[in-house]
Amino acid sequence: MSGTTKDLRTCEDGDCTVEVREGDVIPFGESVRAPDLTIDAIGPAGVDLRLSGEGTTSTFSGQSPYQGGGVSTYNGTDFRVLEIKGDTAVLRIKPNGL
Repeated sequence: MSGTTKDLRTCEDGDCTVEVREGDVIPFGESVRAPDLTIDAIGPAGVDLRLSGEGTTSTFSGQSPYQGGGVSTYNGTDFRVLEIKGDTAVLRIKPNGL
């Protein structure tokens, strides 16, 4: 996808389109009100995402490009799976409402 990167650090500001693999951890900067995002699983059933930080854990299981609405939101940050390609997935992360 055009504009997609594999550099997870581009997501520090909470606005990126990134290709990820199982086990990747996306660190967010202080301006993003979300803890680090871990990619727990990628498969035909979707992508399992886990936000975990100091005293909090939230999970989004089975995220896929085909789910109704397609967006999961945590503290004003949207997470959308755009594409699943074998053992990788493309995520769009952005501030809610943009």
